[in-house]
Amino acid sequence: MTKTKVLLVGGTGLIGSHIMAKVNKREVQIYAPSSSELNLRLNDSVSSFFSKIIREEGEGTAFDYLVYSALDKDKENFEEIRIN
Repeated sequence: MTKTKVLLVGGTGLIGSHIMAKVNKREVQIYAPSSSELNLRLNDSVSSFFSKIIREEGEGTAFDYLVYSALDKDKENFEEIRIN
């Protein structure tokens, strides 16, 4: 049986760590890169991350789900973050 592959962005933060705790109990292969491993603001970082995944997992590797739980570190406090 093939495991479901999940890319969890922000997996080390408050929300992401709780997601990790729940997801790891299931038949799921979760990838939770640190911001130094995958910085979505930098094209080179994104390219490098996915190139590494392809090298390790093989051509044609795809994620079944993307969960984004990262906080924008450039914001000084939660009041600046607007959720509509």
